[in-house]
Amino acid sequence: MQRPTKTSSTASYLTLVLVAIETGGTWHHQAMELVHEIGRRTANITGDARESTFLFQQLSVALQRGECGLI
Repeated sequence: MQRPTKTSSTASYLTLVLVAIETGGTWHHQAMELVHEIGRRTANITGDARESTFLFQQLSVALQRGECGLI
């Protein structure tokens, strides 16, 4: 059985962005810009201007839940 070949067309519209968030609450300015941009684009689709805030909250809760397992 042959492994499927990867197409180069996928890479033309996908971008991998690594985001580092410290558990103490500090966000790198590029991480902040990325989350704001995602929130802005989501707000354009949904019509809800609070999307950036919701996204920050969801990421913060996910980070806290992940950290609980390490305590």
